[in-house]
Amino acid sequence: MTRPAPQRERRAGVTLLEVITAVSLSATLMASSFVVLRSSYAAWQAHESDLDAAESAAAVLRHLRQHARQAVAVRSISSAADSSGHLAIERADGSTLRWDHSGTQVTLQVDATSPQPLADGVVSLTLEGYEADGVTATTEPSDVQTFRTTVTASLPDGGARTVSSFTWVRAW
Repeated sequence: MTRPAPQRERRAGVTLLEVITAVSLSATLMASSFVVLRSSYAAWQAHESDLDAAESAAAVLRHLRQHARQAVAVRSISSAADSSGHLAIERADGSTLRWDHSGTQVTLQVDATSPQPLADGVVSLTLEGYEADGVTATTEPSDVQTFRTTVTASLPDGGARTVSSFTWVRAW
């Protein structure tokens, strides 16, 4: 009697083709994940830069408002048509604060000291003084009882952010 030929034993494992397919699918998924994460990070950084510029404008506005509310007198104010405005106030202790805008920077000068940078990236600083009725515009420092401050900051990705506020001077 003849014996049947031994059956080939079935091997366990994966073929080279299966390994190559799995590796190429994994590489594709990793590459697409990397692209999505990188673009999300770039968008986040752009948004953060815009927020920093907008916060710079808001910080200038808050600083001006806080000190002007405690002023005893306005010493000088630029005209409303001047987009590189300035404001000087006198405080109760006799010191004088002066804010100036030039180029893209707002500076603060206390008394006769050298001006210190307050904010960068500010495109314009406009101040419009009003008499006590809050309606009649004036550039005469002794008549200014309130003023409107408008600060515009340029955003890194283009465009600008503008913030404004009315501030009453405590002097009256």
